[in-house]
Amino acid sequence: MVQPGYYVGFEVSARFKDVLDSLKKRFGNIFIRIHKEKGRPVLAVLIGSKYFVRVNSEVAIIILLRDEGKTVVLEVIGYAGGTTVTSATYGAHEAMTQEVHKHLCNQGFDFRIIEKGTID
Repeated sequence: MVQPGYYVGFEVSARFKDVLDSLKKRFGNIFIRIHKEKGRPVLAVLIGSKYFVRVNSEVAIIILLRDEGKTVVLEVIGYAGGTTVTSATYGAHEAMTQEVHKHLCNQGFDFRIIEKGTID
């Protein structure tokens, strides 16, 4: 059975470098790739994971950052990880995306949620 993931899109009113530096420290523990145009970063991919007791497994996260000039668009996907015997994820995938939301708040970034929902 394929487990559902959870998606949240954010628009952050900040410099790309500031958002990237903040997120990569916390969520880039597996993979970080930064793409540049004319020497400046314009796109980044962060992949990370965290252990969740409720599903007795690591839950993964992918964060795509895209420089839009005065804003940075983040596309955040929480996915994978284990399930219970009944294949329930107990919201672990959504919780992983909420950690990004909390991080943006705690770091004082001005942002809005563009879209969110379960990925089936």
